[in-house]
Amino acid sequence: MVCIGTAPAATTTPLGIYAVKIAGAEAGEGPTRTYVGVPLVQKAIFIADVGPVNGNRFSFPSLFEIQGKPGKEYYVHVMSGPGEGYIGEVTGFDGPDIVCSSDLAAWMAPGVRVAIRPHHSLADLFGADNRFGFTGGEDASLADKIVTWDALVQRERVYYFNTVRARWEEKDVAEDASNAKIRYPNGLYVVRLSPDPMRIALSGETSHFPVLLPVRPGANVFSLPLNLSSSIPNLVETSGAFAVKGGEHAAQADILNFHEPTTGARLGPFYYRNTFNDSGWCEVGVYQSHELMEAPDWLSTLVLRRQEEAGYVRVRGSIIVPPQGIPPISPDPWVGELPIAVEVPSTGPYPPDVVIKLEKSANLRDWTEIAYEERPDRRVIFNLPPGESRAFYRLNISLGSP
Repeated sequence: MVCIGTAPAATTTPLGIYAVKIAGAEAGEGPTRTYVGVPLVQKAIFIADVGPVNGNRFSFPSLFEIQGKPGKEYYVHVMSGPGEGYIGEVTGFDGPDIVCSSDLAAWMAPGVRVAIRPHHSLADLFGADNRFGFTGGEDASLADKIVTWDALVQRERVYYFNTVRARWEEKDVAEDASNAKIRYPNGLYVVRLSPDPMRIALSGETSHFPVLLPVRPGANVFSLPLNLSSSIPNLVETSGAFAVKGGEHAAQADILNFHEPTTGARLGPFYYRNTFNDSGWCEVGVYQSHELMEAPDWLSTLVLRRQEEAGYVRVRGSIIVPPQGIPPISPDPWVGELPIAVEVPSTGPYPPDVVIKLEKSANLRDWTEIAYEERPDRRVIFNLPPGESRAFYRLNISLGSP
């Protein structure tokens, strides 16, 4: 993961990129599936404390009007109060009012803090021109596929790059799907038909605020908020109104699997054992607590299966580095793997008397300066080394002689 961190006025806002390895199809084994969490979000267009809340509408104090951009779809993320973590779909901006698809009374009240952000689209993540080079085709049967999960109707939505019309399309739908939304906090997976492995890089802003996962009966594929201490007990709530469903045995409980995209590792299946005299996280089929065992990596995608009623599970983020540190992932480049060219987003261009430094961190706490290429318009470009999957990056900007 590559992120631009924050500090006092000398550094840029939290934006970044993280690398994901997409395995090739094994000979004679059929397509491979790689789960891809999208923990980095689009830049917020507004963050503030809420004013009046009326049904499915709310507004901000002293704000006359807020506007979205054409072609974007937005959501509101509640970051404080009893409903913290709730994600509500924004359907429109009506003068000072933000209009949502559902009643907000249970989730927000005047004074709670919220953010309004756009959802990622296929083009945002993968480029309208298929910039990472997924195998395309005349129809979906010949191509690599991007599969998202539509929790509302419990079905996959399958997309591919149509090489005849040079655009993303949904399977069996001859329309441009470049603006199809990957709705936060839903995750996705890639079905790869080609034998060659590939590496992609995704970008966005970091967000460590709690998220209420909208769990429905059946399978659910979710991205998770940034959590540097992502042991399962520190991530998933097990008590209260938005707790994971536990039980005396796995058949009564939610089943959780964590898929780590930079190594291909899977942790689980886990469930929360909850009896009169015994509780704790267990692996399915293993009668023992896993609270002190290996934590899922914070880039993981959560696949949660529920047997019964719909509800919400609150997961928490954290940027506090655990006492034992963040377990490193050793570089594991493929033979012939090339660096990925990365442009660090900024609010530039900067005048000649501004000094720009590019800094790197493994934990958002300790920073070191690294080399970069500066373009004529002062854009900052550097290469993500082969095999590197995650590190934090930021611009340090100061006045002085260039």
